[in-house]
Amino acid sequence: MNQQPNILSPKEAFKACFSAVAGYLGRPSAETVLFAGVPLSDTRIAADDIRHLAERIGLEVTEFNHRDFLRGRIDLPAIVFRVSQLPVALLALGEGDAYITAPQEDGRTTIGRSELAASYISGGASFSITYANAAETMSVGSAARIERRHWLTGTMGAFWRTYSKVVLAAVFINLLAIASPIFTMNVYDRILPNKAISTLWVLALGIGAVILFDLLLKTARASLID
Repeated sequence: MNQQPNILSPKEAFKACFSAVAGYLGRPSAETVLFAGVPLSDTRIAADDIRHLAERIGLEVTEFNHRDFLRGRIDLPAIVFRVSQLPVALLALGEGDAYITAPQEDGRTTIGRSELAASYISGGASFSITYANAAETMSVGSAARIERRHWLTGTMGAFWRTYSKVVLAAVFINLLAIASPIFTMNVYDRILPNKAISTLWVLALGIGAVILFDLLLKTARASLID
């Protein structure tokens, strides 16, 4: 079981809690494996970071708040975040109203529900194992393997509408880019030799509109990507 003595920062406390939850659910619990390549804030752990860390080891995350905790609407194991206090990992129900926890900063391995309820819970995350139950040969409640999302399609699938707009904007931007050489060729080959000033003004207005739309599309694409 991961030890949690002398933890000073919320980030280190969260790492110990998440390692304990991972080990409790039979997943790799070494911090070098769990947190490699994932930068965490020293002051606040984002929900997206928790979800990303969990998905890498085949776990699902369900968020809850203070009201959910008071009503008992949480599943275990879970990590509870408290205002002005370090997070704590609730692994299972103990005797009475106590929860079995990962070793806390004071060495305790249990904490009372009333004690948690007395402190304001800023948020929390419950963890469960992700199973692949999509195959026809499987029955309800059984699973042959852990379902891990594809590194590319799993990420893009949730934002396919945004990505489709980005692709569409890129197509129009490339089409508008053709207008500049066409304008230059027509001016030097036809407009200037024939001194067609009125045609030049029309083409200039057209290329100006193209540049404006090109700028708007690039701005929209950049905002969608961000």
